[in-house]
Amino acid sequence: MESLRIALSSLIVNRLRALLTTLGIIIGVGSVIALISLGRGVEDFIASEFESLGSNLIVVFRSAPQSPTRDRIEPLTTVEAIDILNLPSISNIAPIHGIQGNIIFGRENIADQVGYGVTPSYVDLRNYEPFLGRWISQQDVNDLARVIVLGWNVAEDLFGELDDGQIDPTGATVRFDGLPFTVIGVMEETSALAGENGNVFIPISISQQRLASPERSRTRDGGYYIDALYMQAISEEATQQAVRDVEDYLFFAHEIEFEGEQDFTVVNQSDLLASLNGITRNLTIFLSLIAATSLMVGGVGIMNIMLVTVTERTREIGIRKAIGA
Repeated sequence: MESLRIALSSLIVNRLRALLTTLGIIIGVGSVIALISLGRGVEDFIASEFESLGSNLIVVFRSAPQSPTRDRIEPLTTVEAIDILNLPSISNIAPIHGIQGNIIFGRENIADQVGYGVTPSYVDLRNYEPFLGRWISQQDVNDLARVIVLGWNVAEDLFGELDDGQIDPTGATVRFDGLPFTVIGVMEETSALAGENGNVFIPISISQQRLASPERSRTRDGGYYIDALYMQAISEEATQQAVRDVEDYLFFAHEIEFEGEQDFTVVNQSDLLASLNGITRNLTIFLSLIAATSLMVGGVGIMNIMLVTVTERTREIGIRKAIGA
């Protein structure tokens, strides 16, 4: 009790020194915790953003072959999309066909607007829902209906702010790539990772048959040209098998004989997430090293204070011991 009393009285007498020493410990340890938590938070945020894009997602798109033995790039087609959907490891598929053109409403004109011809299954795969109105139906696709669904940013650029609920663009007529379209819906606002806010969506049939240039319309197998395929594996465990099945089918369909001649790329959501997690893990380690450095600097500062304190009190401690302390 006497030792405790002496220690406390010493702290009270040297309040500033005690405060600075404590502050060194608090800042050092606090910075380690904060920076590691930041790294973990970024990792969790990226994982949640990927989950919001859809589960068990696989994307196939055209790409240049790596091997010099093949220089042609065959397009993906609607016939291939139907065949891939029949694979036992695939549960759903959504082909998309890209179009670029001006979109006009009244005096508002958005140049080089990106539009996608899509099917009804697109929203199911992407976990994407309309904010106003409805999504494209199978009847719209069958009838080549001139209907359009606007992304959030496009709707606000053409019609004004949507948050207050006073503006409803559904039913309005806009011109896209020279053709009139009736607005049937506005999609909900998405994250920057999803990147859908600046797009518009029309039935894939009218995109392929009315708006596409001749080289981006009919294909060698009698189908229609598509830019990419979004597909869903039957389960998370079956994703790798689904990727292998799709690659095997496209090797056959595109008459690919050797590795490196692939004119397509298959991207799997799990692999992308694993790659990004690896990057964020390295970021967390880097932040931890910075935090550890600050903790070490704080520790050296505390050690200096302690050494000075002991040196200052050597005479006092000798006197105390001489009288029986």
